[in-house]
Amino acid sequence: MISPELQRVLDAVKPRGKPLVVNHWATWCEPCVDELPYLAEVAKRFEGKVDFVGISWDRYIGSAPIEQTTAAVDAVRAKAGVRFPTVLAPKDPEAVARELKLEAEYIPQTYVFAPSGEKLWSLAGEIYEDAQRAAFEKAIESALARH
Repeated sequence: MISPELQRVLDAVKPRGKPLVVNHWATWCEPCVDELPYLAEVAKRFEGKVDFVGISWDRYIGSAPIEQTTAAVDAVRAKAGVRFPTVLAPKDPEAVARELKLEAEYIPQTYVFAPSGEKLWSLAGEIYEDAQRAAFEKAIESALARH
């Protein structure tokens, strides 16, 4: 049985007729936070054409109340200029990885999906090299071409 928290994550990443970018991150993950301004800039460039969703793994460690965790996530998002939605993953990373068919159980991870839901590109790790950024943006363009 899928928990309500996991169901919220699954609902957030359902294809909605547009290309979809999904980024897994956490406030305590330095490479994750480092790439957020870049992701925010790309999301702004493709606003209205591509859906972006963040999945925060902040509940994986720690036992802070959900309101405190949400506030911490929102503060990092605001500082990075992230305007796309972010959902909190449940404490069970194995369930998230299994249900979303993730390639790994660590963060950051970023995926680009075609409007059909077909995975076109993924990277387990920070998007920081020029070649990685070019491949990421090319995958988004490819997803748009399938729209």
